[in-house]
Amino acid sequence: MGLTDGVSHTEFILGPDGKLYFLETAARVGGAHIAELIEAASGVNLWAEWARMEAALGRQSAYRVAPLRQDYG
Repeated sequence: MGLTDGVSHTEFILGPDGKLYFLETAARVGGAHIAELIEAASGVNLWAEWARMEAALGRQSAYRVAPLRQDYG
């Protein structure tokens, strides 16, 4: 895929046999309101951070993640 920076989304499912099975991976923010959950718990908006990262790469400037909170979602 070649993705080295940005947001990615990977899903596994727990089967009835107790094993984990791979479902998908994609270069996108996950669905089911996961971005909102992460923002509520950490203060990081995945969509905004992805945009900031892309902008920094275009300018060849350093990207730094916003300060994290240690809350619960």
